Amino acid sequence: FNRTRWLSFIAFSLVLISALMGGHKVPVRDFADHTPYIGLDFFILDLLGSALIFIFIEKFFAHRKDQPIFRAEWQTDFQHFVVNHMVVGFMLLATNLLVHKAFSWAVMPALQNGIQSLPFVAELLLIILVADFAQYWLHRAYHETWLWRVHAVHHSIKSMDWLAGSRLHILEVLMTRTMVLGSIYVLGFSKEVIDAYIIVVGFQAVFNHCNVDVRLGF
Repeated sequence: FNRTRWLSFIAFSLVLISALMGGHKVPVRDFADHTPYIGLDFFILDLLGSALIFIFIEKFFAHRKDQPIFRAEWQTDFQHFVVNHMVVGFMLLATNLLVHKAFSWAVMPALQNGIQSLPFVAELLLIILVADFAQYWLHRAYHETWLWRVHAVHHSIKSMDWLAGSRLHILEVLMTRTMVLGSIYVLGFSKEVIDAYIIVVGFQAVFNHCNVDVRLGF
């Protein structure tokens, strides 16, 4: 539907030809252990899941009731969503490598064992506190230092909705992930707690930018 329809037609034709030639029947083998790989499943699930959940919330609890789903500049934010999520695999590989090299000196096994011995809820509350503490000070640096030039991309949004939070400079994504992952790595939280934290912070990060009128009180 855009000005380069021939490109869209070729892409769709290639997908159709691949399917007709049996592309959907090609077996996919399991990867060997510790093999780094990047898939599209997380990106697709994240996009569809976020759209279904947050568009529904915005329609029922809208702050600006006349704001359409496809508001002005939605294409810009969607492009940021695609770029930042498509490269999230690369980002995680890069930040994990950086974190392990930069923060390994601070690791204390006794402290990590103590944290992992905590009850699940207590460990989850602790990881939220630690990650928020790291992100708070980094966020202040974004606003009060030369890093504002990077963070200003995020504040260029004129209409807020669930997609608006995706407008982030790629350097900000890398820096924030490194600081947060560094804190989590040093303290050695368990995998189950980290997985739960990702769900919590994923919802919170999107909800914070939603077009909703919800009073959360204290």
